Amino acid sequence: GCEVMPDATKSLIEPLVDVQVKFIRKMLHVGSRSMLVPLHTETGITPLQTRRFILVLKFPKYTLALQDTHLIRAAIMNSIVLRISGRKTWFTDLLQAARNLPYPLAYELDPWSLTPDYVDLYSKMVFHCMERSLQQQNKSPRTITLTLRHYLDVKIKDHRKALTWMLLSSYMLAIERLRWREFGRPRLERDHRKCRFCKIAVESPEHAMLGCTSSQVQVHIRSQMMARVIRDEPDLAPMYGQLGSW
Repeated sequence: GCEVMPDATKSLIEPLVDVQVKFIRKMLHVGSRSMLVPLHTETGITPLQTRRFILVLKFPKYTLALQDTHLIRAAIMNSIVLRISGRKTWFTDLLQAARNLPYPLAYELDPWSLTPDYVDLYSKMVFHCMERSLQQQNKSPRTITLTLRHYLDVKIKDHRKALTWMLLSSYMLAIERLRWREFGRPRLERDHRKCRFCKIAVESPEHAMLGCTSSQVQVHIRSQMMARVIRDEPDLAPMYGQLGSW
């Protein structure tokens, strides 16, 4: 079998986490400034550090189910006994890997209570704490779960990319772009990120797509789009009429 090593040193796991983030951003066609949490909640991909820790937990779960005469079980039990006596062992690294997770856990792995069922419950607790952390960072009232969202199944690539850019705030509108510090320009407060056409409202996706009337080209494209939408989904007509001014 292969060597099973917990991620006890943060500096060694961070480059791997960066690779995962870059891969998901590349897959979704979003920029390097896109939000981190939706990269996982919108794709169903577990954050790498959590995934690796849960995989490591499968090793003690497996070894604790072996007979007492098995060499692997004897080695793990020896590591646990040495940890209890204050020595640095493999089990010490496992506890450190738990502390290195980017969110607090409900409780620490107890060396006195280790059984396959206990490790299984502990793994589920780790996953639950990860989901709770993602929910808090997302600052949304709805429950966030790790799942592949339906809009990522849109067949037309340009449509799928446009939806992803909008939902992950990876667009070039002023509300997003002007919060960056770049090219010697300071970050602007939200109220100052005005629409490039009307110069009055904040240039947000809803204003650009549904509200601004200062660009005739934009108004024409919007009218054509809404005509097709209402033709295909007549029930949306009253809803569009109630949108008011954005």
